[in-house]
Amino acid sequence: MNINFRLILSLLGYLFTAIGLLMLIPAFIDYFTHHPGSKTFFIFSVIITFLGLLLAFSNKQEQMKSLSLKDGLILTVVAWVSIVGLSALPFKFGYLQLSYTDSYFEMMSAFSTTGATVIPNLDILSYGFHFWRALMQWIGGLGIIVAAVILMPSLQGGGMQLFKIESFETFNNAIDKAKKIAYGMVSIYICITVITLFALLYLGNLNFFDSLIHSLTSVSTAGFSNRNASIAYFNSATVEIILIFAMISGALPYVLLYNLFFLRKSSIFTDRQVIGFIKIIVSVILVLSVWLSFKNGIHYFTSLRYSAFSVVSIITGTGFVSYDYSTLGSFPVMLLFMVMFIGGCAGSTACGIKVYRFQIAYAMGVSYLDKLFLSKHISVPFYNGNPIGNDLGLGVMVYLFLFFIILMIGSVVLSALDLDFITALSAVATCLSNVGPGLGAMIGPVGNFAEIPLAGKWLLSLIMLLGRLEIFGVLVILSRKFWL
Repeated sequence: MNINFRLILSLLGYLFTAIGLLMLIPAFIDYFTHHPGSKTFFIFSVIITFLGLLLAFSNKQEQMKSLSLKDGLILTVVAWVSIVGLSALPFKFGYLQLSYTDSYFEMMSAFSTTGATVIPNLDILSYGFHFWRALMQWIGGLGIIVAAVILMPSLQGGGMQLFKIESFETFNNAIDKAKKIAYGMVSIYICITVITLFALLYLGNLNFFDSLIHSLTSVSTAGFSNRNASIAYFNSATVEIILIFAMISGALPYVLLYNLFFLRKSSIFTDRQVIGFIKIIVSVILVLSVWLSFKNGIHYFTSLRYSAFSVVSIITGTGFVSYDYSTLGSFPVMLLFMVMFIGGCAGSTACGIKVYRFQIAYAMGVSYLDKLFLSKHISVPFYNGNPIGNDLGLGVMVYLFLFFIILMIGSVVLSALDLDFITALSAVATCLSNVGPGLGAMIGPVGNFAEIPLAGKWLLSLIMLLGRLEIFGVLVILSRKFWL
């Protein structure tokens, strides 16, 4: 099989150690705010750190060996599942006394940057628990960027496959280059977070904790808030504008942001995916704002404000809510539901199908029609000035097929659990696209997932994982041939 399980366990050990040490932060936050939640975090910090060190040092002799593609794929999936499982323990055994199903769902939603919650009243959470949810979302956003840069180019049709043309030709080459640009991407991610923090603090006039939570969960396009009403609680256009820029920055390709800030390459301004992403946002905002203004009689600037924030929040997969759009009529709801599937750019913290897949599918469709009706005309589909290879084109089509198959099967299973059609469909859609809020009274923009049956929560947790790792990242290790 040529799989180095001991190396995987060693690297998992370091990740567990990091999670254990990070638990000290919410522990100290709750300790200094005199909340009993600190004890829970301290206990699990010690246990998880010990487990991590045990795994790391018991397999220390393997750490000098190189990580293969198979090892990397297994490590990514196992790390995602196990880190979520460990980070959920304080919710299960702490003062909240959530079931482990609810705890796991909450942390999978956090680490996958989905933003769906099972906690109806966020006011019961301590500062430490609020910070832990936000921190896990921030780490999840950063983690998927690193995973996308290193692993996804090797998956045909995966999230970073299009960058393989200009950045990474082989897996080993990807590792070498990823090491060189990792510092730059992490620095950009941190800088955007810090800028958002201070902008919310000094321009948005939020208190420090509100600013911290929303800076962590906006740049990661994750969407957890420490307020029951989400962003609507602040009722501030300034706050919404700041978060719009933060969410868009998180949904842009970080490889191109690295090229811009470190290599002084301005390819981000000419990249077809980025241009298409901005065009979609502007177009949908204008359509929705005009409709709200004329149909609902809302003042145009107010409708523009509601539309801009809602569209950016949904398309980037963040899921913040500044206005209950479900009360505006069926057209806004269906328009935002459609936008949910589009998602952001490849190599970003955003989820969804991604803009480039729609662009590649469109280019291939046009080329196919040309071949049908213009048989003497040679038509080759291009993307960003490069011909679309058969592997990439096929990969995109297979991804789209799998995406909608999972959507249909998941919806049917949830409906078998006595959920109505709208709730079942939108629950799977929002979890597969890692957005957060769904449709309907139960899981809509002002609802939550607390009433979803236990089996449904485990299914949606799996769907969130599939969506976050772009389906291929999970399904490939389930293939029998992968283990041969």
